[in-house]
Amino acid sequence: HETVLGIADPASPVEVVGWGARVRCPLRRADGLLAARAEATTPARPERDTYADEVGMVPTAVLALGALSDGEVVEGPVIVESVFTTVVLPKGSAAHRADSGSLVVEVG
Repeated sequence: HETVLGIADPASPVEVVGWGARVRCPLRRADGLLAARAEATTPARPERDTYADEVGMVPTAVLALGALSDGEVVEGPVIVESVFTTVVLPKGSAAHRADSGSLVVEVG
């Protein structure tokens, strides 16, 4: 502080507004290891109302990630759910489930 601003007041309290951290660590190589597959479950509600700009509330299909076949393409608007995340695809976007089980999103 003294070097940058030319003033120091060591008796004054200091308030920390925010902290940040970045962590990196090596992972052991696990050839052929795939993420656990999402189970094919039925969503609690097959459709929900979502808000879209310039249109307002829109009925939107809800799909389970595990119910998608590898390579099956879904186009927005759609909600894709799993036990660990929810992905909302707006109109003009598309997604497919990769062989690894990941959801690959193409933003329109």
